[in-house]
Amino acid sequence: MSTPYNDGQAIWVAPTTDAKVSSPFTAKPYEFFVVSADHLAGGETVNIQIRVGTTLVQVLMPDMVTPATLTATLLGLALLGGPTYVFSKSATASACGVYIDRWIP
Repeated sequence: MSTPYNDGQAIWVAPTTDAKVSSPFTAKPYEFFVVSADHLAGGETVNIQIRVGTTLVQVLMPDMVTPATLTATLLGLALLGGPTYVFSKSATASACGVYIDRWIP
């Protein structure tokens, strides 16, 4: 599914105020991709995890300490292709979606 701009951006979690866990996003064919969210405010977040076997493991920022999480001040992140990702959106005051932009350099 594409956004109304029809630019190839996939809606991975449809905009909603409910907390949602995405279906898995398999990034194996991509070197990099961007995950983004809209309408996050305050303490609302989108947590980013990868599947390792049957377990979900928290993705970390390059400092290897800070969890990779979308927030009201960090609405998008470029991530490495390869793993299978899962995105967990908290409940939000405004309808918030999670989006994927994929590319192969």
